[in-house]
Amino acid sequence: PMKKSESIPVLVSVFVALVATAAECWAETTLAKDGAALLPVVSREDSEPAGELAKSLSRISGAKFERIAGHDNDRPGIFVGTRDDFPKINFPGIKELAVEEFVIRSEDGSLYLIGGGEPGVSHAVFTLLRELGCRWFFPGDVWEEIPSLPTLSGSWDIRAKPDFPLGRRIWYGFGAYAKNKEDWENWNRHNRMG
Repeated sequence: PMKKSESIPVLVSVFVALVATAAECWAETTLAKDGAALLPVVSREDSEPAGELAKSLSRISGAKFERIAGHDNDRPGIFVGTRDDFPKINFPGIKELAVEEFVIRSEDGSLYLIGGGEPGVSHAVFTLLRELGCRWFFPGDVWEEIPSLPTLSGSWDIRAKPDFPLGRRIWYGFGAYAKNKEDWENWNRHNRMG
């Protein structure tokens, strides 16, 4: 049996290890500081969600976020894509993500927005923007709320999926008028409704 005087150093060591592990998992990632982007947005060249993320982060912070096409996560960045776009990423359960499921995770100075499929990537982008304070109350620019935050930083560890399958829509009475259709489609995407 261990004596009381021997168990204290063991308990302190376990506590320090737990705190160090928690600090590493929840390390803050800074995307922009004082209006200057610190990380590029890395994705496939044709990724619409990544393009919209870069544009939105620029609107929020006043910084210009560089877009880099590729799948290499050897240097810090904001990685946006499906699990297949970034084969080196090996978060627990990443290979089992459903099509609309996603992970947002800050780790080692980078931010990962990884979806099981393209809908999951879009959901990850708009979930992050919502976390940063963006809101789209109704279709159209008049109803959007985009905060002004010259410094963007945080710790994220989110894994989520919609409670209902694709096709979650709120319809206008008889459908959208042609001139309102684009606003309505954007609003649905921003609010993760398909």
